[in-house]
Amino acid sequence: MAYQTRENIHKTLAVVVGSFFHNPPSSHVIFAPECGGGHRILFFSSETRSRATNYCWPDLVIIQKNEARIIVEVEQSGIVSPAKIGSKLLPVLLSSCLRNEDIDSGTIPISRGATLIQVVNTELLKPATRKLRQYENLEADIRRLLPIGCITHYFLLPVLADPAPPYGIEKYYPLLEAVNQSLN
Repeated sequence: MAYQTRENIHKTLAVVVGSFFHNPPSSHVIFAPECGGGHRILFFSSETRSRATNYCWPDLVIIQKNEARIIVEVEQSGIVSPAKIGSKLLPVLLSSCLRNEDIDSGTIPISRGATLIQVVNTELLKPATRKLRQYENLEADIRRLLPIGCITHYFLLPVLADPAPPYGIEKYYPLLEAVNQSLN
């Protein structure tokens, strides 16, 4: 059995964001199982919780003042296309509340001023790719549509997974800055 040393962005992000922003009772960071949490974060389109109204399962959410303020979605594998990014964006912006069994608060509303941060792993991109420029253009185009649904701020952040430990956190500084800016 081969030992895997490639960085798992979900897990690293959970440690980094949790260490900076999990500060009960003023703010709580909740994690999906991919990030080390115990249960899925379920986003619903209405207070009626059912499979018919459950639209998505983001990877990480920061709750402040009893509402979801920051939503993080990570794309760890493959070369991420605009269609894949959009397929995560639409269900989030149509959602109005969340439920997670790791917290004891019942249904939590999603702020009408929420920030969505989508993180994409760039490890499979070729050196001369135009994909990074495509990500910049897509981020700018999405921002021109805002506010829409529950989202008022949007960030698309390319991150290169480190091949072996120790995993540097410098690449996460733009994410930390976006979170800090959105919470203040």
